[in-house]
Amino acid sequence: MTRSIGDLRNCADVHLARYLDPDHRTPRAFHAYDGPGEDPDPLTALDMLAPVLLSVRLTYADILPMFAKTGHHRDLRTAMEAVLTDPACRNADFLTIDLDNPRGPWARVRHAFEASYPVHNIKVVKVSKILHRKRPKLVPIYDRELYRYYVGPPTDRWTAHQDLWPLLQADLRVHQEWLTQVTARHQPENAAELTLLRAADIVVWEHQVAPTSACTDSA
Repeated sequence: MTRSIGDLRNCADVHLARYLDPDHRTPRAFHAYDGPGEDPDPLTALDMLAPVLLSVRLTYADILPMFAKTGHHRDLRTAMEAVLTDPACRNADFLTIDLDNPRGPWARVRHAFEASYPVHNIKVVKVSKILHRKRPKLVPIYDRELYRYYVGPPTDRWTAHQDLWPLLQADLRVHQEWLTQVTARHQPENAAELTLLRAADIVVWEHQVAPTSACTDSA
């Protein structure tokens, strides 16, 4: 059965309120992770370590090779920087871009994902979590729970992410109106902007890992 974020209307508010509550006894990562830092364009070592706040395992040993002059790590850093320096990517929206345009913003993102394939311990999950902070309207967060919800059991295939993006984009387009409304209701004060893309990620992730009584009539 095809699953949709529309199935989570009943529990979306509960999930967002829980995730965005900085005073919860077990706080989530939004107030620590989200926000591009002082400047959304440069890619710093601290930016590359930020996914740790989303329970990703990264250490200095994974990041230092990014600053070598050559090698797979350096190629990955160059590909990620290309997303941030391309003017077309700065204001691009995942919901409206053409995922198949070989010269469009998504081609840059896809190249960054693919540049991770030969890099030890840094694959698409981590690249997406690095880039989402810097381009939160363009780059969705990729993780096993989102994949599980839309596609099925997670796979270790490096290319598995390609199965998700068209499904996610089509679904978010269909439900853009109510997602925009629920995102606005939960826009935090004195914090990073909650984008529709991040709100959708939070709703699905919370639904998967911490369902509540509000989910009883949902998917």
